[in-house]
Amino acid sequence: MKHPLLIAVLTPGAAPETRGLRIMRLVWMALCASLAGAVLGLQALLALLGPKGALVAAALCLAAPIHGLFYFRAKIRADESLERGEGA
Repeated sequence: MKHPLLIAVLTPGAAPETRGLRIMRLVWMALCASLAGAVLGLQALLALLGPKGALVAAALCLAAPIHGLFYFRAKIRADESLERGEGA
């Protein structure tokens, strides 16, 4: 038996995750975790790298949502393709 919250998140018509989608998802997750770490450790970054430490956090602030946009568009295309019967 699955938890009701887990059932709400499941997508029955979702396409199987291909190798490319899996890599994109893992990269997106790593970018998000790195961004959280950079924000939490901004003082340490600034102490280690000086003003360039802020550039690291700024680059992650840009990279995470941009890559997320590409990942979610690819995932939606795969789901829609499966829905149309074209496969993943």
